[in-house]
Amino acid sequence: MTVPIGAVCDRCGRTVHGKGVCYEIESARDKDGLEQASMSLASLIHSKSLKERMAVEDMAHRFAVYAETGTLEVPRQLNVLVDGEIWDFKAGSLRAPFFYREGQECGSIRVTHCFWKRTKPAPLPEIDKAKAIKREDGLR
Repeated sequence: MTVPIGAVCDRCGRTVHGKGVCYEIESARDKDGLEQASMSLASLIHSKSLKERMAVEDMAHRFAVYAETGTLEVPRQLNVLVDGEIWDFKAGSLRAPFFYREGQECGSIRVTHCFWKRTKPAPLPEIDKAKAIKREDGLR
């Protein structure tokens, strides 16, 4: 199912990035109630840089495919960052860390934020940020 960019979940009010038979992908909220992933993607989609706009379009495609099929090519499009806890969607050097929420009413996947990967291993501060947003989202 194609979800328009910026669609909002009618149950929890979060931004939905993909909705399919396997998953519903939406933005997590940080301690301030902000959706870091949504803010990053919105900023990039309006970028003057063609590379950045294309990366966001590729990421939106990854969200749609994963929500519908539950599969992506590992490790080119999907990767585990922290075993069993944090994964990331990959579109070129754009990354979108996420976590799974089993047995929840909505948002079976929550995307924490986005970042540009410029080093071989994912930067530890980005992994720590994803963990923190996961923890903070659980309080909301």
